[in-house]
Amino acid sequence: MSSSISGRCENKNSMAKNILIVLLGALLMGFLWRVRGTNGWGSSWGLLNAGAIFSLFVATIIGDRKKNSLEWIGISSLAFMLTVPTWGTFLDQITGVISSSITDEAGNVIEGYRYIPVASGVGIMLILGFGLATLWGIMLGRSLSDRRWRIKDFVLLIAVFFAAMYVSRATLAHTLTEIIQPQALDLFKEGLLKQGIVTEENFESIYKVYMEHFDDMSWAKKIMGGRNYFAFVETISIAIGGIASMIVTRFLIGDKTAANMGFITSASFAFAITAADIFFYFGDGGYHGTQGLFVYKNVAPWSCWEYFTGFIAGIFITSAVLYYKNKMGKDVYEKAFLTAPSKANDLLVFLLGFVVVIGINIVRPVLDRLEDTKFHIPAIILALIGAVIFIVLSIKKYGIGLENTTQVSFSYKTLLIMITYIFCIYMFTDFETKGANILSITSFHNIAMVISFVILAIYFAINTKKTLKDNK
Repeated sequence: MSSSISGRCENKNSMAKNILIVLLGALLMGFLWRVRGTNGWGSSWGLLNAGAIFSLFVATIIGDRKKNSLEWIGISSLAFMLTVPTWGTFLDQITGVISSSITDEAGNVIEGYRYIPVASGVGIMLILGFGLATLWGIMLGRSLSDRRWRIKDFVLLIAVFFAAMYVSRATLAHTLTEIIQPQALDLFKEGLLKQGIVTEENFESIYKVYMEHFDDMSWAKKIMGGRNYFAFVETISIAIGGIASMIVTRFLIGDKTAANMGFITSASFAFAITAADIFFYFGDGGYHGTQGLFVYKNVAPWSCWEYFTGFIAGIFITSAVLYYKNKMGKDVYEKAFLTAPSKANDLLVFLLGFVVVIGINIVRPVLDRLEDTKFHIPAIILALIGAVIFIVLSIKKYGIGLENTTQVSFSYKTLLIMITYIFCIYMFTDFETKGANILSITSFHNIAMVISFVILAIYFAINTKKTLKDNK
């Protein structure tokens, strides 16, 4: 869609430089993944932010490529938003227990639990991580390959993902849930009986109950054990959709690099999200929560789990990018959108590149973090003005397609500005609900965030200055 001045990175890095880049990738993904779980980013919007910012970092590694231009980074980041499982009920299962507590409409608290094999808790965490970023991983691999994607390739990829996912939710995922964690069915049934949803006489199966309320998590949350069962089915289904997407990418679209990168990204998050769950194991008291393990007051299991999930995944993903950087084939324009009229093309570049990658990720955080405060409207206005100024000045100076600069130079500048902005919003907003992280600056995860920010900011600032000199 857009072009840029040639500025490919050198083909080979020294071992020391590769180690540094991998460390920076780990610090950046840890930083972004902790932010992803914070009010203001959260859920799919946090994935958009993480995908966009990390993809800019990838651009600094692989150099200028038409397949990784700003608008393609936007498309890749939007794909990341499609794989958002729920995991609230899974994080404690590493201790060998599933539990559920709900308050019914009459105000009665209904609780239940089941002991499970630790392998069951570990298994669902691996599945959870595996399905978390498949589409983004495939798109990341697409930017490293020489395969020219067509519009129908993207349509096929997304269609197969959703088809496999929803068919699984109606079929295979239930069988796999019963195999991996039969206790989930038992606990859900107990909740249905306790709350009078079914009786022993008219109860047929958990599967029938699910299909009557297909994919309705809001209903499931009201039933003891319901949220866990529905989340189990959903998580398995997303992973199956991801596997189907990899197969289609490899054999129908014919992009081996994209398929491989999708698998590496998925495997990276599978290992990372499971390994980092050790914080919950110790935080919950060990096996069955009865071992009385000592927990430091400044170590918050959830926040540390988030940061180190990103940190560990960042190590493997960045290493894979470095590996494929040395195997990149010819850089080509994607066939998708290539024949679009000039004005339509510029509009797509503006929306997918500048608005999605930059604008949304500037404005979105203040929408939630300052909600219900007197600063909400002024903050949104300031964020909008800031985003508009950033975008307008960038387009004026560098061109709509960054034709007056290099992707590497633009990415370093944008990374420096964006992580500084994100860090300030993360640390210094949301005092009303004590969500401003400066209030808990001595917490282990926030110390890690400060260290990550300082190292990344210094690195991006040095390279911003260097690329400015190189472009003169």
